[in-house]
Amino acid sequence: MPNILALILFPIYPFLSFLIACTNLRNRTNGLVFILFYGLFGYCHTFADMRTDSFRKFEAFQSSIPESASDILDRFFNGEIMDVYESLLFSFLRSFTDNPHIMMMVVGLISGFFILKILRRILSDYRGRADIVVFALALVSFLVLSPIHIGGIRNITALSIFTYSTIRFLIDRRSVWILGVVITPLIHFSFVVYVVVVIIARFVKIDWKLLYWPLIFMCAASMFIDTSTWADIVGEVGQYVDNESIVNRVEVYADDETTEDFSKSITTKIMAVQRYVMAVFMILLLSFIKRNRHRLTFDGYTKYLLDVSITLLFLGYTMSSFSVVGSRYLNVAMLLFYMFCVNLYRQNTDNRSLRHYFLAMPVVQVGNIAWMLYNSYSVTGADIYFLPLPFLVL
Repeated sequence: MPNILALILFPIYPFLSFLIACTNLRNRTNGLVFILFYGLFGYCHTFADMRTDSFRKFEAFQSSIPESASDILDRFFNGEIMDVYESLLFSFLRSFTDNPHIMMMVVGLISGFFILKILRRILSDYRGRADIVVFALALVSFLVLSPIHIGGIRNITALSIFTYSTIRFLIDRRSVWILGVVITPLIHFSFVVYVVVVIIARFVKIDWKLLYWPLIFMCAASMFIDTSTWADIVGEVGQYVDNESIVNRVEVYADDETTEDFSKSITTKIMAVQRYVMAVFMILLLSFIKRNRHRLTFDGYTKYLLDVSITLLFLGYTMSSFSVVGSRYLNVAMLLFYMFCVNLYRQNTDNRSLRHYFLAMPVVQVGNIAWMLYNSYSVTGADIYFLPLPFLVL
């Protein structure tokens, strides 16, 4: 009976059903509830706040018209659009509906499917009975992929597909998943940087100790470097990018006025503090791992996870100072790092200091948790957390 409790409860109390499902995502029925709730969360978007990504996507969807795939590709190759996923999605859906709630529901279902696969894969390495440390690591992994990000249609879709494909391609050595890796720039153009690094990392093994001090430096520097540092770099790179839409968008992000406008937001200031706190915590945790590397138990698999995650973290912290969007480059890296943490804890459950570091992770990320809770209410209202399913969809 407990295996189907979440599914039975979903029409009556979807949010409680989702919470129950999250206690055991390995169960197929719970996995279905997890995906359905992501779809429902997308459907329940209110589009009332003009500052949100979902409001901008609502306007774009309402003004879009059906196009053929060939026309969309032509516009992409002509530099009129940055990527093709959103245009293809909007064009397909507008052929039978103009309801933005349906559009957001579809995005939630697609991203929810891959997010479930990611969380299952991260947690699958821990074979024993999950304890509070495992739940803490699961929570911080979920923060990166929570349904609040559905409003950023392109980014959440690209992030979920790219992360799962990277784990399968880079960690599990399943070469066919290179397809998932290389298509993500067509979903969100910014992932082209990650694609190059991941493909190189598959064939060039970099020992984590070689990047340890460069990573510590970039982690510390990320708290002080501002967007102006990127202005000249963007100008140089832009000469080699044959897509005017991409170049224009990147130049806007690198512009000082854009940074100044975003910096006026209280949310931006609060999240900046959260990034500083997290950077300090990462320096402490990485230092602990390095100091105790001979006392901690590492098998070859865990060591490889550390090699990969340190490589991606170095890229992430290098890019994190790029405008307000640079921190996105840390998302994939942090998920791979959390996967490493699960495996490190699996082999060192009796190490009290390591346990304390991992238990501190949700506390250190209290700003991210507060941001998720506040924005969840802002984009959906309170109904989704209390009302039965029929009242939410009718």
